[in-house]
This record gives sequence, structure tokens and C-alpha cells, in this order.
Amino acid sequence: MTGTWRARLTAFGRCENGSMTIEAMLWIPFFFTMLLMMVQGTMIFTAKTTALRVTQDANRAFAVGRITSTADTQAYVSAHLAMLSPHATVTTTLINNRITTTVAMPTAELSGFAVFPGLRGARISVSAQQMKE
Repeated sequence: MTGTWRARLTAFGRCENGSMTIEAMLWIPFFFTMLLMMVQGTMIFTAKTTALRVTQDANRAFAVGRITSTADTQAYVSAHLAMLSPHATVTTTLINNRITTTVAMPTAELSGFAVFPGLRGARISVSAQQMKE
């Protein structure tokens, strides 16, 4: 019986079935982290594009008279970005018939998770200008 036990133990030690599983388990966290980083980056850039579109729409509405003041422009942008970034800061100025709206949003609100540790306190800023007609 001892001979069979030794033979089985030796056969088990030489068996290469499942050796790829160990290597895969070592690589999966790396690939998962890379995937999360790509998703987070995509979410941040999508939010930035959305903020730029809303800012340009608000400036255009103010330029043609649908919105009547800088405070209303800021309120319009804030309302449209509230679901995306509740703590976004919006500033609108009218100087020499040039409307400038700037939006700053914390990146922590733009994605549901933080893979990039350096982005925790960062802010994304968007600015758009429009001539008043």
C-alpha cells in the first residue's frame, strides 16, 4: 500500500493539469484593474463632453435671448448637470458682449469608483465662449 501511495504522490507532483490556472489567477487582477481604469477614464471623458455640450447650449440660449441673465445661465447649467455632478461649480460672465461659462466638477463624482488614486481630489474644468447677438 505504501508503494501505491508514493506512486500516486509522485504522479500528482508531475501532473501538469491546471498549471495554467495558477498563471491566470496571477494575471486576472492586473487585467481587471486595467479594465476598471479604462472604464473610469471613459466615464470622466464622457462627463466632460456632456458638460461642454450643456455649457455651449446655455451660452447659445443666452446669446439669442432665450435666457435673460448670467444667473439664469448658471442655473440652467447647474440644473442640467445636477445628476452628473451635484457639486459642480458654474460661473458665467458677460464682458464686452462675450459670454463665458466655466464649469468645474470633482472627478470623484464622475465615476462610481476610484482606481486612479491621484484623481480623488482632482477637478475637471470646462469652459465655453459665445458672442451675444
